[in-house]
Amino acid sequence: MSTHAASPPLRHYLLSYPRTASNLVVKILHLDSQPSVSSGELDGGYFFMRADDMLIEPHFRTKSVADWTSEERSQVQKCYQGCFDDMRTWLDSQHARGQCVFVKEHTTFLARPEERSRLVLGTGIHGAPLTVEDTAGSTWSDQNFTVLPDEFLQTWLPTFLIRHPALAFPSYYRTIVKMRGNEGAAADDYASFMTSVQWSRQLHDLYLQWRDKLPCSADKRDVWPIVLDADDVISSPDTMTLYCHMLDMDPAKLRFTWDELKQNHLLHMAPCQQVMRSTLLQSTGVIKAKAQSEIDIADEAEKWKTEFGAGAAQRIAKMVREAMPDYEYLRAKRLRADA
Repeated sequence: MSTHAASPPLRHYLLSYPRTASNLVVKILHLDSQPSVSSGELDGGYFFMRADDMLIEPHFRTKSVADWTSEERSQVQKCYQGCFDDMRTWLDSQHARGQCVFVKEHTTFLARPEERSRLVLGTGIHGAPLTVEDTAGSTWSDQNFTVLPDEFLQTWLPTFLIRHPALAFPSYYRTIVKMRGNEGAAADDYASFMTSVQWSRQLHDLYLQWRDKLPCSADKRDVWPIVLDADDVISSPDTMTLYCHMLDMDPAKLRFTWDELKQNHLLHMAPCQQVMRSTLLQSTGVIKAKAQSEIDIADEAEKWKTEFGAGAAQRIAKMVREAMPDYEYLRAKRLRADA
């Protein structure tokens, strides 16, 4: 009988920014039908959405962390810790069942509050960083901008999902308009940190440094981290099949068509979920027309001007151009079936 301990079930982390087709990735993978795989309980993950919901409220969003009261700091820290504890409890329960997990999260949700404040308001970091406590470790590398310690992040195999900023950013702004109206969307720089690609790049490069510590066999460590481009998710079934193999999942379970969601199911969804997932919810399969590899930002900016007004179009175009170097850096590393 072998004396080797069984390897623990794998943890897969899909890290993204808004409007990168993460719901489509989960839909195609058909995780419910994959043997011994569990996904996060809220849309496949988003364990830290509760903390993000708190921080996007104007009271916190427009105020530097340096100006928070001790009570406000405690309130936010407790919220992050609660999110983390819930995640830990869920992970432990899946591990006990021998289940691998596939969880998605926006990098913005994981960013420490002072990092969000620095990006949006340009303020520096004052006092001890707001982070979670974990018995497994308490190390934060200089490049680790998240609330999660290095030791916890190193228990995951990461995939970074990206999409061209000229598609993702206006799409996200469009959802804000639907939920808050034009005035609410234009009121502040809410979209600027939610659509940050730099955090995806920063965390990707940190995982490159951690390759030797990742929870997989030595012969597979060069595979991680994986980068997926939404354009390939939409237009290349072969890329998704290859990705499925790399996850050690069954490609026969992939689905590229499905039934449209019944109207009565929509009634039980939160309004924000309906807005964020409207295209997918009304679809019966992958919409290949959504794939656009050749994009002229100047041409797109003219369309944004018509749709959102000159001021908003100018802001979106600025964010897109600033994000392009990080996007192009990650795109050059993307998974391709024809590579």
